[in-house]
Amino acid sequence: LFSAPLFAQEIWSLERCIQLAQQNNLDFKQSNIAVKSAIVDERLSREQRYPSLDFGSSVGYNLGRSINPSTNAFETQRSTFNSYSLRSNTTLYAGGRVANGIEQNKINVDVAKTDAQNILNNTALNVAATYLQIVLAEEQVENAKKRLAQTKRQLEQIEKLIAAGTRPQN
Repeated sequence: LFSAPLFAQEIWSLERCIQLAQQNNLDFKQSNIAVKSAIVDERLSREQRYPSLDFGSSVGYNLGRSINPSTNAFETQRSTFNSYSLRSNTTLYAGGRVANGIEQNKINVDVAKTDAQNILNNTALNVAATYLQIVLAEEQVENAKKRLAQTKRQLEQIEKLIAAGTRPQN
């Protein structure tokens, strides 16, 4: 026959339960993504104050037959061309749109962080409430066992009184 040692389940503390619930909470993970997104939006809104500079280039090669206008004869020509561009853009005045956008995105970051903290707090409260419900249920089971034992003792006492004749059987 085959035998293997069995291990009892590990008992977790309330703090460990709360930490595990907070680490694996999908709402909290989504709120962390929302915080990161709000931080990126804030950084982008701050960078709108700075001018932009774009540089572009293109290279091309052209091969084909065309009519020479001076000799009126067909000629095969090859040509290469390059094109370069440089562009800059800056906002001189936007009616406070950039400054207000920066301020709004700072507030959005604070709101996202507060939402994430609220989710952590609510998770901790939910775990603690469930833990207390379990403790209460265990206490109710213990109380029910004690009431059952007391009722059995009362029944035994009444049966003894009936057997002794001091109490009527009905």
